[in-house]
Amino acid sequence: GKAALLASLARMLRFVRLHRMKKLSDMLQYDPRVSLLWFTLIRNFAAVLALTHMEACFMYFLARYYDFGEDTWLGPLVEDMAGSSRYVVSLYWSIVTFCTVGYGDFSPTNPIEQIWGSVFMLINVVVAAWIIGSITLLIVKGDERTGEYRDSLQTLQQYGEMNEFDDTFMRKLKAQLRLEFNNREISDEQVLSNFPGAVRRKILRKLYMEHLVKTHLMTGVRQQFVDAFLASCKVEIFNPGEEIVERGAILSDLFLLVGGVAEIVTLEGTTQTLEPEKDTFNEDNFDADEHLRRQKLEAGDFIGDIGFFTESPQVDSVTCLTVCKTLTMSQASYKLLAQDHPGSVGKILQNLLTKVRALQVALPKSLEILRAGSTFDLEATTYNSFADVEDDNSQDQLRHRQETLTAVADLVKMHMAKQLDDQTTRLLFAASRGDTRTIALMCSQGFDANNADYDDRTALMVAAMKGNTDVVRLLLEYHANP
Repeated sequence: GKAALLASLARMLRFVRLHRMKKLSDMLQYDPRVSLLWFTLIRNFAAVLALTHMEACFMYFLARYYDFGEDTWLGPLVEDMAGSSRYVVSLYWSIVTFCTVGYGDFSPTNPIEQIWGSVFMLINVVVAAWIIGSITLLIVKGDERTGEYRDSLQTLQQYGEMNEFDDTFMRKLKAQLRLEFNNREISDEQVLSNFPGAVRRKILRKLYMEHLVKTHLMTGVRQQFVDAFLASCKVEIFNPGEEIVERGAILSDLFLLVGGVAEIVTLEGTTQTLEPEKDTFNEDNFDADEHLRRQKLEAGDFIGDIGFFTESPQVDSVTCLTVCKTLTMSQASYKLLAQDHPGSVGKILQNLLTKVRALQVALPKSLEILRAGSTFDLEATTYNSFADVEDDNSQDQLRHRQETLTAVADLVKMHMAKQLDDQTTRLLFAASRGDTRTIALMCSQGFDANNADYDDRTALMVAAMKGNTDVVRLLLEYHANP
């Protein structure tokens, strides 16, 4: 009877079990092993199939409820159809209606069918918008990325034409732009921005700690300084043939090579001078005796360390032989680190001075090691006499190298003294105003509480004179000499 037929609608509640598929969908959606495009297409197809199946079942139910009469949408054709054919026709009508094709061969005829058909079409609007939007999002995302690159490339082209850049220079700029664009989404800054500070430190240690421990420059520094150093650096990528540092430049950045191979280009015994009328360097600027010296730098080598710390001009150029990845520390970031980690910064300068002195002893080891990196082997380097130098001008070259090393050593000593004076003044000023926080920060980072200023005043003397008993007790805890 009609009542039993209406009761059979309860079987439609089985569709509620489809909510389990949402858990599977969420799991696959965030699984990196599954292609997001294929997942979206299959998920959308399954959703459309489930929705059209439900509509087909209900429309078939309505036709059956009215005994497939003439006033039903399926009535006139039902006589020659089997049960499976009726379902196929119902599914056909449902899909055609969902796709808004509207052939007109089947259409609702009574009010109940028309009401349900209207509800179904309104639901279709929402579902179709969701499907189109999800697919469009994937396609447009790729198009936006390509469009952004093309816009940047067009802007660069216009900029080059306006400034009359030559073709070779423009090719280098375009290659660098493409390299930067391809690595932007997987850059450290982009990826690590999603993690808290503690996790970022662990990741940075895992990525770059092995390169830092290779260099003598960081020997003896505290772990807190290493973490702060890594967090303050930014990652830069250079194309083959690009200059990381240029001869004669005052470096505002310190580079640690963490990937690729770079080459030091040194002109021995000559000073390059650019005439006002010339903007390029050619072979006519060289004497017959001038020659080019080269040395390779690899992952774990600092570039421009002496020029960076002593603020002196860069003697040599460093050029990439392969795609090079560097950790880059700016002067501004370094000065902030120097304030919070005076002991470690002092240790770095001491290591730098040790390096220079070792090279003075190790002559005639190539000077480009001093000028551009921190790779040197003290045990493998020996020098016995001037007889080791082959050409006639060896003694002059050796004397010139010795003078250069001496000048560099003096520069390092000067900056060590300046750094010590600045930090000592800061410590004494903190002691005079009772700033226990600054004193604890400096002393906990390895700064000696017994350092004195030009009048041989220590922080303990200043604190006692000002009556800052808390500071006196704190300084004594850090082994200040009473």
